[in-house]
Parts: sequence; C-alpha cells; structure tokens
Amino acid sequence: MKLSRISTVVAAAAIAPAVLFASPAVAADTATSPASSTPDTAPDAKPDTQGNAKADKNNRFAILKILSDQNSGPGVRKAAEAALNGTPEDRVHFLGVGRQQAQDVDDRVRTSQILHNGGPKVKEAANKALDGTMEDIRHFLAVGQHQARHADNMVRTTQLSSIGGPAVKAAARKALMSGTPEDIRYFLEVGQYEARAKDKADAKRFAEQAAKDVAEEAAKNKPAPSTEGKYGEADKPATSEQHTHNAGDRGADTKPAVAPGQDTAKPSQNTGAQLAASGAGPATPWAIGGTAIALTTGAGLGLASRRRTSTEN
Repeated sequence: MKLSRISTVVAAAAIAPAVLFASPAVAADTATSPASSTPDTAPDAKPDTQGNAKADKNNRFAILKILSDQNSGPGVRKAAEAALNGTPEDRVHFLGVGRQQAQDVDDRVRTSQILHNGGPKVKEAANKALDGTMEDIRHFLAVGQHQARHADNMVRTTQLSSIGGPAVKAAARKALMSGTPEDIRYFLEVGQYEARAKDKADAKRFAEQAAKDVAEEAAKNKPAPSTEGKYGEADKPATSEQHTHNAGDRGADTKPAVAPGQDTAKPSQNTGAQLAASGAGPATPWAIGGTAIALTTGAGLGLASRRRTSTEN
C-alpha cells in the first residue's frame, strides 16, 4: 500500500467520529436524499508561498472561499477553520496538502453513509469503491452511485407494478415505459403515494356501493307483514265453522222458491214424503175432522135422551 493511501486511511479513522456525530444535519441529508449526493469539488486555491502579509491575506481569502462552498464536507470545513485560527504556515499547509486529505476523508465517510442507506445495487457498488483507490471512490460519488441507484429504483418500481392497486400499477408501468431516472424517481417519491390515495378512495366507494346493493336486495326479499290483529270483528275473515253455521241459519229462514202460476196453497210434491216420514198422510186432516163431528153428534144425542127421561117422569 502506498504511503499516501496509508496516511489517508489513518486520517479517515481519526476524523470519522467527528464527522458522523458532530454534523448530524449532513448525515441526515445524505440518508434522506442520497440521489442528490454529489462529490466534494476542490476549487482551485493554491497557497501563496511568498511568506509576507499580502500572501497570508490571499491564503485567508482562499480558505474563506472553501468554507462558503456548499459542497465542502464536514472534514474540510473543520480543517479550514483550524487553519484560519492557526499560523500563516498552517494556512499554507492546509491549502497545499491538508485540504485534499480532509476531502478524501469526507469522500470515504459519504461513501459509507450511502452504502448504509442504499439498495442492493448501491451497496454493491459502494463496497467495491471502498476496496479500491480514492479515484474509485470519487468515481462512485460522481457517477457510480447514480447508476446503481437507478437500477435499484427500476427493481422497486417493477415490484410495485405487480403488487400495487390498479392506480399504482398503472403509474408504475407508465414510469417503466419512460425508463428515465427522473420519471422513475418521481414515481417512487411522489407518484406512488398519489396513486395509493386514489386506490384507497376507489376501494371505499366500492365498499359503500356494495353495502347499498345488499341492503336493496334484502328489502326486495323481505316477507309481507302479518295481518293478524289488524282487522275488526266485522272485518275478520270467516272461519269454516262460521261458514257452516251461517249456511244453516240461511237454510232455516229461507222459504222454497215458487214458480210463476203455481198455487202457493197446495203442498209441494215433497209434502207427501214429509208426512209419510212423520206417520201422517194426506187423509189425516179429514179423519180428524170426521172424528170431531162424530164426537159432537154423540154428545148431542146423549143430552136429548136425558131430557126426554126427565119429562116423562
């Protein structure tokens, strides 16, 4: 291993705790938005080695410019602040050697953070870069991480196109048809959640309509209400016993119909049969009348005989 690489590794080991724990905002930004991670770039800032006041002023200005660069990592910032508070020789050393060493440490720390939060392809590429040279790490930060992340995003989008709801599947397939990193990333960060909300709303409407249909079907098949207890005494349907009783009453009160021209005084043809059944025939009234006359005549003869006897004596 080269001497420069040994010194870089030692410096990384020394400054890593400070970078990880003293700058949580940077770590959080990297973890939440790894796709926007960019490698630190070193602006051209060569030290002025004249050794006079003007040269030191120029060196201070160059260090302040590095601190104002948003791409400067926490290790570089810490080393720059130390140089500003140090001697003119410290500022010359920082601009000549120290800044690049701190930059290498920041690049390694950032690569480790991306590895921790990345998908399968990102982890694979980050591990490979960390086992190589600083050039490999810089290439990973500038190019490799984005290629690997796009591959992971494609896999994730493909999974959602298979297991998501109808709207999620449609949005995922649309993004896959485009295939651009921007469209895929937009789907994963925004589009899938909009599609999920639509699927949820559609499912709610479907459930409400299904419940309504079930209620309507149940109402159609509901049995008719019972009529028991809803009628008055006069309105109640007649029972078979009542029908029989009423028929008997009508039979007792109803006289037989007489055809036009028929003598109502004469008995009907059924009279003889009825009298025979009761032990009397058509001659009975005459027999009764004759008996009554005979009895009356006998009584009169007896009375006359008693009167003649009385006179003779």
